Amino acid sequence: MQFETTYANTEAHQQSRNVQLKKKYFRKLTELIHDADYIYIAGPGKTKNELKNLIEKEAFLNGKITHVDATGELTRKQVIALVNDYFSGGRFKIKERVLT
Repeated sequence: MQFETTYANTEAHQQSRNVQLKKKYFRKLTELIHDADYIYIAGPGKTKNELKNLIEKEAFLNGKITHVDATGELTRKQVIALVNDYFSGGRFKIKERVLT
């Protein structure tokens, strides 16, 4: 019985730690992209959607997401090629913004 409790506590602690690390990573990422005119998000899994939701809540980033793509795991070269293809290959459409 003690092993099960210890295992459950360890697992819950690890999950909580992972959530906190992701939040910290997202905060740092939003700091790095705060001057971006356009944001293109791509990747595997659900994390890209969590990032999209966070960005949409940030007033200084809201409206800058141009597209979210689901992909498999990508190498660095594949990421570069994907981004270049998106922004230069006709899929990217500049959104007109109303300045107030």
